[in-house]
Amino acid sequence: AKKELEDLGLKVVTTEDEDTSKDNGTVLKQSIDAGKQVEDGSSITITINKIEETKNATLTVNVKSLLGGEYETEKVGTGEYDENGEDITKENIKDVNLRIVVGEDTVYREEVDPTTTNLVQTISGKGTVTVKVYIDDVLKKTRDINLNDETSVTIE
Repeated sequence: AKKELEDLGLKVVTTEDEDTSKDNGTVLKQSIDAGKQVEDGSSITITINKIEETKNATLTVNVKSLLGGEYETEKVGTGEYDENGEDITKENIKDVNLRIVVGEDTVYREEVDPTTTNLVQTISGKGTVTVKVYIDDVLKKTRDINLNDETSVTIE
């Protein structure tokens, strides 16, 4: 379309818009109606359909760093008893609830060890997405990620 208009002596300005109901590269609209007479050298703006691709990135979350290395412990019975018949206990690290939200979608929610330094999750979206990381429902980090440029991101 651009070449045909230029061959007719018009100056062509292109813009982009997204319409998922039409093919990529299709002219969606033009600033001058078809068949209308204009002078040579006139400018016409055509809007071309550009459907943005969904892209993926690898997100690595350092839970330990987000918690500042702090975690809770809990006493757990071992099922063994000492000479006085008392249950022998040990200290266990208490898991935390990790939730990763991309845009409005929760893409990960699990109980994890708070000393985890490299939890890997694949995220996807179009263009720039906002990633939020919550630990025990407390927002710990927000980051905008441009999926067109970044394929591997660490949040710590």
